[in-house]
Amino acid sequence: MFGFLKKKAPIASMVALHRQYPLAAALDDQALVMFLRQMFAENKPVVGALFLVAFENFPAFYYSFQRVICQSTEYEASIDGMIGQILDSHAQLQDDSVANEVNRRRCFYIYAAALLTTAHTRARANPALWDEVADVWVYLMPGARVLRSTLDRTSLWESSEIEFFDIVRMDEDGEKIVEQTLMPPEIRYHAKLNEWREQDLSPDVRAELAEMKRLFRGK
Repeated sequence: MFGFLKKKAPIASMVALHRQYPLAAALDDQALVMFLRQMFAENKPVVGALFLVAFENFPAFYYSFQRVICQSTEYEASIDGMIGQILDSHAQLQDDSVANEVNRRRCFYIYAAALLTTAHTRARANPALWDEVADVWVYLMPGARVLRSTLDRTSLWESSEIEFFDIVRMDEDGEKIVEQTLMPPEIRYHAKLNEWREQDLSPDVRAELAEMKRLFRGK
């Protein structure tokens, strides 16, 4: 599942590794969310779809990391420690072999899942941050729509890592499973997510929904 965790680099070589991406601890709340927004806003929906698999599996990846790291003193047993380990593994995968390319991509998506998990934790401590976290999920929703077509074409994830999405058959299934199981409940009905859901509706239907919301609010 998370095999590259077991490949320990000699500590002497760790000093020379160049981490391509920042640690979460190096980013304040605004910088962290901005980094995530740019990551998904500037890429095609398939990137969001592949990320959603990593995010769904992140608890298992984190558990695997903790089991391995308890035998080592190189990284602390925390998400920040895991991010450092992922970035160091990513930095070691330099040649152009197929195996290294696959593991580089896996590292990237698991790293991004760790960052979003950190953003959620920070938003629970600072609820004002949810408004910006909602933007990240708006950028992820096109990926939810292409989950089925993406998973049918990719070999990046193992079969055990994508079986959660076996019930996804159509675009709408991807949206539903992401909204109901992966998206934090704190933003599930956020105005930005509602606006995204309504974007494909006709002007008449959108006007009717706006009127219903106005009446519901007593305006």
